[in-house]
Amino acid sequence: ENLLRALADFDNYRRRMRAEMDHAKQLAVEDLILRLLPILDNFERAIKVAEEIKDYDALHGGVILILRQLRDVLEKEGVTPIEAEGQQFDPMKHEAVMRVDTNEYPDNTIIEEFQKGYMLGNKVLRPSMVKVAKKPQNENQSEN
Repeated sequence: ENLLRALADFDNYRRRMRAEMDHAKQLAVEDLILRLLPILDNFERAIKVAEEIKDYDALHGGVILILRQLRDVLEKEGVTPIEAEGQQFDPMKHEAVMRVDTNEYPDNTIIEEFQKGYMLGNKVLRPSMVKVAKKPQNENQSEN
């Protein structure tokens, strides 16, 4: 009977812990959403103003400000962009979608970034999609 009671207590404890974790996660998501909503509002205002006055320069400037605002929110959450162009290719942070034969860059150097990658702390959220330099085939064979 004591064993059954202990098992029931442990099961109840696990349920409470799971419910508390779910609640904490929901609060964190709500907090993030509340910080993103003003950015959404700014995008909607920028589009409305652009439609009314048809001024590309004003729209461009507004979108740049909104982008900066979004980056600030992400940075406060610990999200940072992955450095890519000019860096050595790292398969843990970069996804090579193209390799180009060239003598202009050292082997495995990233020459172009197609899509920015991001990290959350030390974890890669999304790798950068990149173009990577490689030595032309005939040079690699003559070195071997």
